[in-house]
Amino acid sequence: MSRVEVSRFGCKLRLLRYGLLKEAEEVDDIGLRSREFRSQVDAAKDAEEDLSEAEDEDTATTIMNQREAFVERSIKLARKTDSGSAAPTEAVAQARAAVIREFQADIVKTRKCSNCKGYG
Repeated sequence: MSRVEVSRFGCKLRLLRYGLLKEAEEVDDIGLRSREFRSQVDAAKDAEEDLSEAEDEDTATTIMNQREAFVERSIKLARKTDSGSAAPTEAVAQARAAVIREFQADIVKTRKCSNCKGYG
């Protein structure tokens, strides 16, 4: 699984720890905008040209930094306004279980490592 995806699951679980359900759903949209822009750039290029690894790394780092900043802001705001619930609720527990199930399903989808490109 790629570092970006692992980061996404980590961010969602951190937000769910504070009871921030809406924000946990918004984490998925943060990288989506960057991927849409990247797909438009790819469509404009010739089919033979690929993005270099450095550009891929920059995009991945940017997405992860944006998600981390969003999580930090959301948690700070929740602590400040007490909008996040410290006690686990049924909705938070179900959302956490869904995120964990999705993670476990995604981690075994491919046999090739997204980071080192080796086979497992």
